[in-house]
Amino acid sequence: MGVTIHYRGVVLCNEDYISEILTQVKEMLRENNVTDIKPLDGFESDEDFERAKALVNLKPVPSWVQKGSFVYTFRPNTKQPRTPTKKKGILADLHPACESFEITFYELGGESVWQLPYTFVKTQFAPLSVHVLICEILKFVDSMITYKGGDFLVNDEGDYYYTRDLEKLKECFGKVDLLIGRIICALAMV
Repeated sequence: MGVTIHYRGVVLCNEDYISEILTQVKEMLRENNVTDIKPLDGFESDEDFERAKALVNLKPVPSWVQKGSFVYTFRPNTKQPRTPTKKKGILADLHPACESFEITFYELGGESVWQLPYTFVKTQFAPLSVHVLICEILKFVDSMITYKGGDFLVNDEGDYYYTRDLEKLKECFGKVDLLIGRIICALAMV
């Protein structure tokens, strides 16, 4: 439970373009004093490959409507499974109170189609600046992917990604903090 940013994308491009995106993301992180950045280049094990295979074969299924928009749940795609052939990404720890932030692309079938499968990062317990930085990085990735005609989708539960409204983000964090506090109190009474 907590404010989370969900994202995914796909783009048709060469491997050098993916490397360029990741290099710029690393630079943005370093400019913001993030030093715990791990490159993810290639599959580390058979388990890593199987995990990647499962990730690239998830499909979004509308599960309910919230504020007039569909909210999607990701389910395994049973039609012609795709096979990832390459992996390029980064994993960064922006703050101890934030989940690790990952941007990992998988090339599908060796045809220069690169997918960033559904990924999320919970920022609820980190400073607002961490949420803002992640949104800035995702905006950059979005621009690079859509420049090549790709598709990039973000669902920011704090609504900062699309509005750039810091007050609205603070309000959202406050409401979720209050809700978490109420749940903790209720559980303590049981």
